[in-house]
Amino acid sequence: MRFILLCSAFLLFMTNCKQSKSETDKIDVKVKFENPTYTYYITNQAGAPIFLKPQENQAIFKTIPFGSPISYIGKSNHSLMSEIEIEGKVYYVLGKDVDKNPPYIALKYVSSKDGLIFRSKPDKSSSKIDLIPFREEVMVISNTNKKFTVGSVTGEWLEIVYKNKKGFVFDGFLEDYPPEEVEEDSKKCEIVLNNQPENVKSWMLESDVFRVYLDSLGNVSGNVRYYNGDAEGSSQVSGTWLSVGTHVVSIEVTMKSDERVECYQECEINNYSKGYEYCENECRNSEDREPKIYPFSATFDTSDPDHVSVQGDYPYNSASIYKCTKL
Repeated sequence: MRFILLCSAFLLFMTNCKQSKSETDKIDVKVKFENPTYTYYITNQAGAPIFLKPQENQAIFKTIPFGSPISYIGKSNHSLMSEIEIEGKVYYVLGKDVDKNPPYIALKYVSSKDGLIFRSKPDKSSSKIDLIPFREEVMVISNTNKKFTVGSVTGEWLEIVYKNKKGFVFDGFLEDYPPEEVEEDSKKCEIVLNNQPENVKSWMLESDVFRVYLDSLGNVSGNVRYYNGDAEGSSQVSGTWLSVGTHVVSIEVTMKSDERVECYQECEINNYSKGYEYCENECRNSEDREPKIYPFSATFDTSDPDHVSVQGDYPYNSASIYKCTKL
């Protein structure tokens, strides 16, 4: 009897073990190992070749440009290779082509809409490597401290890398952040009567001495600063305009004189010996005088919205800043 009980216990134990093993076999265990990564940078000026395996003398999978940040895992079993991660997959790069420190001292962006000339030496007479477009990013690798001036802008030569090429640019047309992008249709200030672009109600032509508005119906309004010696005022203008071409407009307007300035001018001529204060007092209430009306016409070329040219008998065609803006 004792033997029978022992056999039954043994059989029950074996049955339970079999069931446990069967249930264990059904468990789907998924273990995901994530490699810790660190931000490193490509230091090879020609770009770093990337490989599928940690082996030499194999085909290059792709090349990552100079200065690009990468997700670095660590050294591989191959003494010359390091592991990196791209989109969740492990690849290999030569250890000498990467470093934890960026290979540049700053990132800058081209602010000139006409682009920035990229030269072989820090000299404006040196050969041109390329024309770097507006808003493009460049990597500054050194300062030359060689200063010079372009127009009214003073700056210095910087040594940079652009598209894996090393050279020099003038930093007067570089900014620390990307400048605002100009929409293609706003680069041109096309002024065409009764055929204006959508959402454009008028155009503003301005300089340091005037601001006039051209509406879509052919009307002109605005004001002009008026000078005469120490006296200064502002006069309203009104009239009409016509389109001569896509970027050329002709205006016919009249300007009311600033009577304070007119009075001062007459007083200064007739009472030159009495001095400034005498004419100031005489013309203090000059607003009561009837203003004079001056007609004039002019042609504006707005093909370059930042440098609008003016021809004709416009009273202040010596103004230093002309600009066209869509409103």
